[in-house]
Amino acid sequence: MRLVSLVVSALLFAISASAASEPIWNLIGRTYTPELVAAFTTQPPIDLGPVDDNIHHAFEKDGIEVICDRDARIITIYLHPEFRGALPGGLDFKDDHETVHDKLGLIQCGSDRDIEAPWEIFQYDDVGLKLDFDARWALLHIALVDPEGVASCAPLLGPAPDLTYLHEDECPGPFEESLRPEHIRGSVIRVVMGKFLDIRTREGAERRVRLPGVSTSRNEKAAGAFVESYVGNKRVDVETYSPGSRVLAGIVRIHDPHQDWDDVSTAMLKAGVATFAKVALDSVGAYDACLFRIAEREARAAHVGLWKND
Repeated sequence: MRLVSLVVSALLFAISASAASEPIWNLIGRTYTPELVAAFTTQPPIDLGPVDDNIHHAFEKDGIEVICDRDARIITIYLHPEFRGALPGGLDFKDDHETVHDKLGLIQCGSDRDIEAPWEIFQYDDVGLKLDFDARWALLHIALVDPEGVASCAPLLGPAPDLTYLHEDECPGPFEESLRPEHIRGSVIRVVMGKFLDIRTREGAERRVRLPGVSTSRNEKAAGAFVESYVGNKRVDVETYSPGSRVLAGIVRIHDPHQDWDDVSTAMLKAGVATFAKVALDSVGAYDACLFRIAEREARAAHVGLWKND
């Protein structure tokens, strides 16, 4: 009986390994079934239902999100650092911007470098790639898309891109920083004192995150209400330089592949519900600290929130 069990297990493993030998980008354009992606996943999907009229299947622990149209045709696959399969072009989530261009060349079909989370689009073999970078130009997410979706945009051939960034006249470059943050993803379960978030990670652990660069002492209640409305119960990404600390300190961003959001600290400062607090540069990069100061300055100039009567 034990021998039969071992044989069956071996056969199942062989079938799974055979299926996984096909790269995940080959699934673009095919009809979605759970069995089709089973070779790349370890759990059933969390089906989020219609998103922008498409169907969203999320395999969070495996770092995969599959977007299908109404006919169940796979139109986009988002890959996150937890994904353990092969990436197109030999990419690695540890790659910086320069390494990405070394691997994929300089053929771009589009980009947006004027936002805090820049992105670029490439064509690689038979798939389109939309690559998201963090503020320091480290590879953050990969979106695999139908190549027809980017085929019509004219490739830009030429020198390496101009790495401009917001407020470059007064802030240090985000890609000049030597430290690289680690990314922890989870869901917000409570807001504490307007400046702490308790999150539950995808592994089931509960962690407390200190929002950097903000003080809520002048109106803790208003700050808490704002943060609750902005990020309460949402999935978030935490960029931290100290993942082993009891209380994490790090930039908190809403995890939303369809829209770019300000990180929570910046949103609070822009809304005038918090004041800028000096941050330790071993918890937040110099570029983010500079953006925090500017966000408070602009809120003061606009006379919003705490600065309404100034």
